[in-house]
Parts: sequence; structure tokens; C-alpha cells
Amino acid sequence: MTANHDHAIPSSIPSSSPPPCSRTSLSNLVDNIITCLEEKNVENIKQYLDENIQYVTEGKIINNIDDVLSSITSLLSSFSSIQFFVKRKIIDEEQGIIAIEALTRSLPSSSSPSSSTSSSPSSSPPSSASSQDSSSTTSQPPRRLRSFSRGSRSPSPSISIISERQIAWIIRATEDIPAGKKAQIKEWKTWRDPVWRVELEDKDTPLPKEVWQRSACPTFESRSYIEGLLVKNSEAYEKNNMSTWKECVHNEIIMHPPWDTLIGIDCCLKAARIFHSEYRDTKITKVGMIYDKEQPGCVAYQQIFQTTNRETSKEGKDEDYVFVEIVDGKIRYWRTYFDTGKSTQTTDQTFKSKVISASLNHHHQQAEQQHHYQQS
Repeated sequence: MTANHDHAIPSSIPSSSPPPCSRTSLSNLVDNIITCLEEKNVENIKQYLDENIQYVTEGKIINNIDDVLSSITSLLSSFSSIQFFVKRKIIDEEQGIIAIEALTRSLPSSSSPSSSTSSSPSSSPPSSASSQDSSSTTSQPPRRLRSFSRGSRSPSPSISIISERQIAWIIRATEDIPAGKKAQIKEWKTWRDPVWRVELEDKDTPLPKEVWQRSACPTFESRSYIEGLLVKNSEAYEKNNMSTWKECVHNEIIMHPPWDTLIGIDCCLKAARIFHSEYRDTKITKVGMIYDKEQPGCVAYQQIFQTTNRETSKEGKDEDYVFVEIVDGKIRYWRTYFDTGKSTQTTDQTFKSKVISASLNHHHQQAEQQHHYQQS
């Protein structure tokens, strides 16, 4: 998601404000929206949208509810079917905000231009629990959503050309919901990982495992402590102060931007050095934080990331979705979503690219040495 529009960024609701709605209401709101999307029932979605909703998707800001519904209709028309597998929910009752990450599997419609094309997987092949199916009707209560680890409930016939993607949402509910009235969405922001795109031939292909697994010994940290830690982490990174940055991250740190997966503090430090050698004038501004008091150490937040490409002098500014896990007072996992297509960063200036390039050069040198040895 590109943040070319600062006015699209909501300010945080003060913690002293009364809770707009309960934890259950927020969770049900997302479940209901996903059920409607899977059933392609746009008419039912309308009841969950505030009349003055702000919807931000693919860099576009939409404020009119009819235009929001039109945008959703257009999106759904490109699929003949779509399934959501929710990886996690972060629920902040004090602010009335819920953040989710999910994996989607969609079958393009026959009229969709993408239905006749295919792209290579950008990540490891799936290797977790099997996928099953669950059915419901619009007259029944929303079904329990398939979890990321469990998959759906019963096997179904194989379907070809299924596109697997990863997405993130931040949803803010309308304040002061009257008793007995359903929660509605006041603000809805969406991100999609532009790199993770796997084409599947079978709907029941096992879901992929995440490289990161939550700590078996989670630790509780207060909202204020995590706010301070994230500010310290961002300031250290933008100033290329790696000694201070190391104080903020766990030895088991995993960092996962769209095109890299960095495991371990040494790997992350190498990536940081590469980043700062390729970019300058970096500034990171955190915008709001979603704090879940029932999930110790798990938070989501938005940040505005600005930097300038040293080679091209191109300045970039994008709005990122970030999920972090805090363990023992330090960042153990960091996952971000942003629009790489509109970012000043390029794939050949990333840690992954540098490692691959170094590896290829190493193998090339070895081959030349072997060839020289054989000739002599």
C-alpha cells in the first residue's frame, strides 16, 4: 500500500475513549465480511459498512459507500471463487480496531485476463496441514472461519489454476454503536503481498507453513513499553545505528518483508548494511498501534517509510502494514506488507539478491578454477 496520501492515515483514538464495541463484535465483523466475500454477496456486505466509510485499497482512497461496493464488486468479478484462511487477528478493543493477516486462494473467472496466465511461485511450496471445505447459507449464522493451520473441513474436487496470495487488513469500527446494533466498518485498509504468488493445480494442496512460529513462552509487555520500543527501533534503523538497533531485537529475530526472509540477528544486520549502502535519507514514522491485551507481545501497526535510492536519486514514500511479536522485551518477529511496485526499493538491491549474486559469483569462480586445474 503506497502512502502518497497522508490524509488517508487515521489518527489513533485515545485510550481514554470508551470502547466502540466488544472484542467479539470486532471479530464477528471481520468473519461476516469474509463470509460475504466468499459467497460473493456484495449486497449483504452493505449492512456492515458505515455510510461514511473510508476504503483504501491498491493505493486508491474511496469515501463513497456506493463506490466502495462497486470496487468490491469489480474485484470479485475477477474470481469465480475465493477462500480465506485467517492466519491471525489482532484486536484492540480500546480503539475499536482489528488487524488480520490471511492467505487467499482464488480461481479466476473465465473472463478474467489473468485466468489464462500463470506465474512462477515466489516462495517455498506449501507444506502444512491439509485443506478442507465448509459450507453455509446466507440465512444461517456466519460459519467459523477456516484457520490458517487447520485448513477447511472436507475434501473437494481438484481445481486448476488456483492463485494463492497473502493479504492484510486494518479495520476500524464505527464509534458509539447502539446496543443491539451490528458493528460497522468506519475505515478499511487493505494490503497485498505483491511477491507471494503461488499457482496451484489442486484446491486441497496443504497450506504453507510460516517460517516463524510463535514463542512457546510469550511474555506480557504493556502498550506504553511496546510503543517506546518500536519508536527506538525505528529511530535506530533510520539513523543506521546498528548497536542501538541490536538492543531492540531478539537473537531469534525473523524479518519478513515482501521479497526477503531474514533469519537470525547476523543475517538481519547484513541486510541492514546492504539497505543503507543502497538508500539514504531514510525516515520511519509510526502511525497508530493495534495492541491486543489478550495476546501478549503481539501487535500490529502502520508506518510511513520514506527513503531515497542512492543510485537513481528517486525518493519513495509508502504506507506499510507491520506485524511484530515481542518476546523478553525485544522484537522476535517482524512482518511487513507494502506495494513494492511503487516503492523506491528494487529487488536487485535487496539482501536476497546480493546473497544470490555472491553465491553465483562464488560458483562461477569455482568452475573457472576447476577448468584451469583440468587444463594444467
